Amino acid sequence: MGCDDRVVKRFFAVAVLLLAPVAGCSSSSGPTVVGASSTAPAVTEAAVTSAAPPDTTAPDTTAPATTMATLTPGWVPLPVEELTGQVAPPCCASNWYGEPSPLLPAEGAALADGDYYVRYKEWSIDPAAPLELELLRFEQCGLLPEGSCEDVGGPYPPDELGIEASVVYPVTLPLDDQLRVVLVGFRGFAAVDDPAAVTPASAGTGSDLAELAAAANAAYNQFLVGPLAIGYPADAIVASLSATPQGGFGPGLDGSTFSLSFTYGEAPPLLYQVPFRYTDGVASAGFGTDVLLINSVEVVDGQLTLFVYAGFYS
Repeated sequence: MGCDDRVVKRFFAVAVLLLAPVAGCSSSSGPTVVGASSTAPAVTEAAVTSAAPPDTTAPDTTAPATTMATLTPGWVPLPVEELTGQVAPPCCASNWYGEPSPLLPAEGAALADGDYYVRYKEWSIDPAAPLELELLRFEQCGLLPEGSCEDVGGPYPPDELGIEASVVYPVTLPLDDQLRVVLVGFRGFAAVDDPAAVTPASAGTGSDLAELAAAANAAYNQFLVGPLAIGYPADAIVASLSATPQGGFGPGLDGSTFSLSFTYGEAPPLLYQVPFRYTDGVASAGFGTDVLLINSVEVVDGQLTLFVYAGFYS
């Protein structure tokens, strides 16, 4: 299948972000995420290795009227060239690339096929709970108000996109096997043209994502929140887990002494470049789900795909 310039540009931008070191990402791009303020209690290591979400019945939601089929759970690796949609936030003071989103429908009506930007506040403390999201349109930078896109100098090409924020479409997505998920993690640096490089992305379902989120929270509570709460310095906790991996946490695959990676089952490894939150240099506990950033939703023939990024930022 041939590729036009837009596809090549998007593929190159995604490949650089996923597989190679980069030199500065825009601070104005990507979803806004505000972590919850409470801290969950520590759990046992047994809970970490079997932290599947509880079997609950999803409540009534504002999910769009679609005919999504039930999918087979389990993470399946995706080569970079097979990734579609808005996979990862823009890097290096650049903008999004691709086609503008279709017009947003009335609340609760079906979404037209296309890509939509996701805005949200936080993950629920219960990672199996439905995701409360707002969808906004990707729009050509040249049609948006000044300041909506990174200033690259000169006129914007038609495939350079920003976020049109005047119309919002609320949606609640149950994390079940009808929701397709593409998760981008981080397996280490590799040249973008290395055909042997292991893909950092996998496709799964909403239930796979809920299970991963629950496991990440449980491990984070036990092996990071617990030691910090009884007085261990943050840097000592990170150094200890890097030297002696526990509960899925081990040395950061970006090679930094300040980061950690979390591995669970067949899911791509999650990269915690800054494992704790800091205010005026003082470390505080976050959540294991802090690195699971939700970027966009793609709709193809009524099937929703949620794109989640837990990879490298410069």
